[in-house]
Amino acid sequence: MVLGMMSAPAQAANDEDPVDTLPVGPLASDEAAAIIEEFNRTGLVEGSEAPTVRNDFRAEAPAEVFELADSLRERFDGSEGYGPVQWDKKTREVRLWWHGEVPTEVLDLADATSAAAGVPVTLSEMTYSAAELGLAAQQILESQTAEDSEIQSVTALFDGSGLEVASSAPAAARRALPETTTSDYLGATERFPVHVVETGEVQPANNRQSGQFAPYAGGARIHSPSGGGCTTAFGVMITNPRPDRDKPRGMLTAHHCGNYAGGNWGIPSSGSGSPFYGYKTTEYASLHRDAAVMVNSPGASGAPDTYPLYYPMMYVGAWNAGSRYIVVNGQTPVVGADWCGSGSYSGTFCYNEITQTNVYVDYGGPTSNVGPLVETVNYQNINAFGQGDSGGPTFRYVSATSNGVFATGIISGIRNAGTTCEGYQYSGRKCSRTALISPIYPAMANMDGGLTLMTNANY
Repeated sequence: MVLGMMSAPAQAANDEDPVDTLPVGPLASDEAAAIIEEFNRTGLVEGSEAPTVRNDFRAEAPAEVFELADSLRERFDGSEGYGPVQWDKKTREVRLWWHGEVPTEVLDLADATSAAAGVPVTLSEMTYSAAELGLAAQQILESQTAEDSEIQSVTALFDGSGLEVASSAPAAARRALPETTTSDYLGATERFPVHVVETGEVQPANNRQSGQFAPYAGGARIHSPSGGGCTTAFGVMITNPRPDRDKPRGMLTAHHCGNYAGGNWGIPSSGSGSPFYGYKTTEYASLHRDAAVMVNSPGASGAPDTYPLYYPMMYVGAWNAGSRYIVVNGQTPVVGADWCGSGSYSGTFCYNEITQTNVYVDYGGPTSNVGPLVETVNYQNINAFGQGDSGGPTFRYVSATSNGVFATGIISGIRNAGTTCEGYQYSGRKCSRTALISPIYPAMANMDGGLTLMTNANY
């Protein structure tokens, strides 16, 4: 299920379409710079309270485990053997999944992590590579079988053992899909083990409320002129801008917001009109990663492109409030670790455990497969994600006391949704404890512009 609260698809808009001008007020750009300078000295943001919900740092993996995951992604992502890092909260042990011969550099990184973190790191063999399973997953979603059997998602299991196919078809229709089958039977060219499970409809998830002022933070509630509601994620620097969209910085959100079209988006307002937040581009966007960049439009905002419209902060806290926290870096997903989410309709919720890292879904949009996405499940049985949260940030706190966060992903969708929701309530809103998230680094890498995460170090 896409988390968009779309009453109608947002129409494409001209970059210079008139919208109410920028609400530059209590937080001017020089004040934003002062906030970041203070954070760099103290690790705190004056006036920002500690959130009521944080992750359990006692069960959290040591920092060195996340550094290992980052190092492996930077060096080996795209290689045949590359697999995820897994953290076991109960045993406090690390597994490093790999397919085929393990390079010496990987062994050295594992040994160094074990010594530095004081936890065992075990190498585990993947039967099949993430790349070949991922290709089969996409082929199944694009096949006639997927349509006939109402296949909603295909997961390349993180341990490399095979595929999991989730169907929303009624039991009678699902009998055509044996519980255990093979991928070639479902439309893939290669043969891998497949386990079929029942699921609800997979759909995209479409506040912070009024009172936002530029420079803007992520985790903010935004509206399209057609009435759709979504959330923003993290600021980015556009280091290699396209000539047809030459902008220095932007803000990430979900591409399905606005029905994959470009156009101006504003912020909620208690008065008339909708103050300008950003122009959602199609030039800096990825269908398969469900990610897009919003940029300034001087004709709509009244501010030149040299003005820092976005800055490296995100809202943490309740859906109708929220404190600003500083983004210090990004992080690679670790299976078994927790991510927090901060959608503008639901608010901030943690205890969302990463269960899979290679999920491919069919949202019914212009592409039949979106992914690979990260799947998280809230183990406190809270429906932490819902419609309106699309495009919002997932993250990890830097520490139990700091006002800093690590950016981890962009909220994309939910599965097995019901009508019990946290945060903002409206008739028919759907929410879930299971979220589908576009991980931050692959999302940026799959868009034009040479995107880099906006942080306290490069703002």
